[in-house]
Amino acid sequence: MERFEKETIINWNQEDNKAYIFTYDKGFQQHMKKLGCKPVGNNRHGAKSYEIPKNWVPLPRKKRKVTEAMRKGLEKARNARLTPESVVATRKSWKKTAKK
Repeated sequence: MERFEKETIINWNQEDNKAYIFTYDKGFQQHMKKLGCKPVGNNRHGAKSYEIPKNWVPLPRKKRKVTEAMRKGLEKARNARLTPESVVATRKSWKKTAKK
């Protein structure tokens, strides 16, 4: 079988609360195994079928537009969160609240 013939199909309908997955992708099969999903079918050519709750399948979402101000604020928060000074200040504030 050629690589382009080895596909992954995710299918569900409006009435059922399950999603049905058919895949040849070994990486996807490993991912399903880590989630604790056991295959419900095997076609003996390397593909496996799974049934999972429909809400486990994320739908595509529109990308958020991040303004420059938002980006700077996120960067500032990220940098301030893990500095040694912020860790020491946080520990001091915990000690003060614990004494009260």
